[in-house]
Order: sequence, then C-alpha cells, then structure tokens
Amino acid sequence: REPFTAHRLVSALRQVGYDHDQVVLLPTDHPTADRLVAEADVAIAFGADEVARKYGSSTLVMPFGPGR
Repeated sequence: REPFTAHRLVSALRQVGYDHDQVVLLPTDHPTADRLVAEADVAIAFGADEVARKYGSSTLVMPFGPGR
C-alpha cells in the first residue's frame, strides 16, 4: 500500500490550477468515507478490491487500488 499516490495526485491537480476547495485529500475511516463520497460531486477512492466492488458501479466515483 502506497499512501503517497493519492497525495501526489492532489498535489499535481493543485499545480495545474485546482484550488484547495476544489481538490481535497481526506484520509479517514470507512464509515466517514462513505458519507463523504455520498455528499461529493465526484470522488476518487483509493483502496483494495473491496473499494472497487463498493464504488465501481457509480459514475461519480473513480475507485483505485492495487494494480489499477
């Protein structure tokens, strides 16, 4: 597990012009993540295969995990 991938993505998006209120890195537990994803306009979720299964059918969530 490489926690810096999400951080690098957020940093890159900020370097190309996204503001701090547009792109946010929010490491949290699973119940809180579910709430944040439900309330977000668009979400990128990092995690294992469980994350891909959980959010994979949503058009508003881009799941990433090992090997993706």
